[in-house]
Formats: sequence, C-alpha cells, structure tokens
Amino acid sequence: MNVFSNEPYFDVDDQRITYIFNPSTLLRTTCDMFFKYSLHVDDEVVEKKYLDMYFNCSISNCDLDLKFTYKHIHSKSFDEIKVNPATQIFSASVAARMCLAMNSGILPTSALPTINFINSMHELFNIFNNPYKNITPQKDHLTKMTEFFKKIKVINDFDNSDITRDVNFTNGWLVSISGLIMLWETLKPITNKEYTLRTHWLNIDFLDNWFDKVKKHNGNEFKPTSIQFVRTFKNLFYQDYFQYFPRTTCSKDFDQIICEMNDQPLSNNIFNVTHPQKQNLFKFSPFIIGTVDYRHLKIPERNSLPYICGYLMNKCLEKHICEICINYAYCQKSLDQSFLVQFYKFHSYSVNSTCSELLSYQDNFQDYIVKLDYIFELSFPVVSIEDNVGTQMKDCLSNVRLNHPCNLFDRTFLLNLYIRFKIFATIKFLNNSKMSEEHKLVDSQIIS
Repeated sequence: MNVFSNEPYFDVDDQRITYIFNPSTLLRTTCDMFFKYSLHVDDEVVEKKYLDMYFNCSISNCDLDLKFTYKHIHSKSFDEIKVNPATQIFSASVAARMCLAMNSGILPTSALPTINFINSMHELFNIFNNPYKNITPQKDHLTKMTEFFKKIKVINDFDNSDITRDVNFTNGWLVSISGLIMLWETLKPITNKEYTLRTHWLNIDFLDNWFDKVKKHNGNEFKPTSIQFVRTFKNLFYQDYFQYFPRTTCSKDFDQIICEMNDQPLSNNIFNVTHPQKQNLFKFSPFIIGTVDYRHLKIPERNSLPYICGYLMNKCLEKHICEICINYAYCQKSLDQSFLVQFYKFHSYSVNSTCSELLSYQDNFQDYIVKLDYIFELSFPVVSIEDNVGTQMKDCLSNVRLNHPCNLFDRTFLLNLYIRFKIFATIKFLNNSKMSEEHKLVDSQIIS
C-alpha cells in the first residue's frame, strides 16, 4: 500500500483511505519481538528476563496472577497467533505486580524500563481496543509512544547486532497511530461531543478462529504438514463459503454490506482485473432486497416448491401488506401457509377466501414461480459463466408476468429476491454435490 508514518493513507480515484493496521496483530508481533530480542531506548533496556524472574518468584511465593501462566511466556507455534496471551502479558496487573516485586527487592531496579514498557503497551492497545474519544490522556499517550517507537532499537543478543530495520512492528504502530489521529482530524466531530471512533471493531481477528478450525480438523495438531494444510483449506472453504452463522458478531454488518454495496458509485479502478494479454472489466450491480435470511432456510427434500413459494410470499408481505394482499395470499392454497399465519393472526384485515373477485387468482402465484424456475434452469448454465449474472437472469425472467390484484404489490422486489435466492441455492447445491463426489472418489480409492 506504500503507507508511512508521515503519510498513513493511500488514494483511490481522489478518495483518501486512511490506513490502520490490525492492533491485535501488532500486539502479538510486539510480544514476539519482546520475547526474542532486547529493546533499547536511549540508555534503557527492555528485556524478557525480568518477566521470567517475576514468574519464577511468583511461583515460589504462590502469589501468581491466575491469568498469567507458564503457557503465556513459553507459547507454542499456534499460540503465537493468538492475541489473548499477548494481552495477558501486556497488562496493567502484571506491570503493577512487577513494580511491587521491584519495590520489595525481589526484582532489581534495572527491571523498571521493562515494567514501564509492559504498562505502556497495555495503555496503547486499550486506546485502539476501546472507543477513541481524542481526550487529553489518549493524545498524550499516543505522542509518548510515537517518540518511543522512533527511538527504539531491536538488538539480537546472540551476536549483539542491530536488527531494527528487519522488523516491522515499530513502523506498524507508527502508521496506525498517525492514521488514528488523521482519521479523527478528517472527520472533525466537533459538533457531537459524545462522538467516538469505534477502532475496537478492527480487533475482530478471524485468523485466530480459522487456525482453530485447522487445528481441530487435524486432531489438534499444532504443526500440520503442507499437504494437510492444503487439504484442510479446501475442505473448510467448500464447507463455509456459503454457510450462514447467525451467532457471529459481524453477520448483520456483512448482510448490510451485501444488500447496500451499490449505494456508492463503483470505481472502475477497483474492479479492474489486469492481465498481461488483456484487460477484463469485472463490474456488478447487486439487487437491493434488504434481506438475505434465505441463506439459512431448511428447505425440505419433498414439497420444496410450496415451501419456497410460502417464503417468497412472506417476504413480499413484509414489504407491503393490505387487505387485498392478505386475501390473495390466503387464496394460494398450494403455498406453505406456515409462513403466512403471522399475517393472518396479527393484522386486522378480514380474511375471506371466497371473495368472487379473488377466485380467479387461486394458485397463480405458484404457477408464476414454476414458470420462473423453468426459464432459470434453461438460462443459468449459459449465463453463469458470464459477467453480470443477476442482471442477465433478470432480463430473461422479466417477460413472465404475475397477475396480482394489488397495484402496490412489489413485483420488482419479488423478482430480485427470487433471483438472489435461486442463484445462492443453485451454487450451494452444486458445491454439496461436488463435495459428495469427491468423498465417494476418495472412498473408492481407499477400498481399491
């Protein structure tokens, strides 16, 4: 990205994007450097040996913080990617206990720079891990840490060589601190005194969760082989790519991004895929439907059409509801009515399925979906390998008309929702079929 501490940003089509590194990754890397090398600032030296001395003394005196264990200072390879051990080491409680040990004569006074470093890193991570308010204590500590990282030297004690230029965590912190300050100054939230920057959202570390899956998939193996890693990646990708996890903290944000990603004009540069021989413009305009809950529908193997039709009618009634629409839905006896009971029960409209003017509409909703399915099955294999799949499918399906008695019924929404749902369901089915075929092939090879 070519970002630097004095220019923590990059430009895309005259739009300035401020860059802040993942604070969790920076903290882990800082902890790793602290464990491996000594850190020199002016005449002070920060060394891990004082942390080891404190740990050993605490064990002998039975005065060890329960959150600070042997595993924290002797981490294994996979533990090094986790942020929790780093936050337990760079904590105010550890710094306070080490300071108490120094004042009691258990630790030498030369441990003071290490104690101050642990406490300073705790405060720095807290600034990024909590809503940033640009208050004086936060600004003063950012200034202090900026000077610290500019002066720091990383020394390899094995040969006493200076490896400061070979490490990246110092520049990462400098860029992130400058980026945070620049982002606040750019937004200038002077009118709202309660305004905060939610920088702690940057700390959601998906890498930790993903490596946990790799470990569990390989029997909690800490160092999977390259072959195991590739096989596991393929397996997890096929399993999770189209999975929906309702309990994840970011699912709603991700859904909103998918549904509203074309609110801003698309940049040609962002979606340009350049090839040595040719240029291919990859550009799309997603349909706005406001919902993606179809991703966790449990579609039955039998009578799936009434179930899907009931779901589609349900989402349409959520967009617009009136007495005509309620009666129309009630007339559709072929629909799965379990989706529609809530509308019949909680709305004051009178349900009258025997209205003579609605008898002609009986079951025409399912007939409409059947016609869409027929055209989709013919067109999708051809259109799926081209650009703008959704738009092309909409062109193919727009000629199918739905005869609905209500003029306010949103036919465009219904068609957009159908296309989004159908593409998702088709790709998910093909992925599941592909996985089943691969499993059968592996089983046959093992048997043979």
